[in-house]
Amino acid sequence: MDIFVVIIFRLCKDPYYGYNEHLHSMYLTYEDAKIFVDSLMKDNKKYDGRSGKPFIRIINMKVGSELKNVFFDSSL
Repeated sequence: MDIFVVIIFRLCKDPYYGYNEHLHSMYLTYEDAKIFVDSLMKDNKKYDGRSGKPFIRIINMKVGSELKNVFFDSSL
């Protein structure tokens, strides 16, 4: 079974670590995850990932597997 995980990367106060990962939510379809991310980015322009700002990724994973594919990255 595929799931689509929305992860928010926030800038860490310690420059050694770079970003803190925050698992925000999981969806069964990419379309549902993308609708959520689009609404979040529309409300908050700060998620563009440029110059140390937070960014969002939608990652596709299979239950029971360690393999993951990035389907969306707001910093690109």
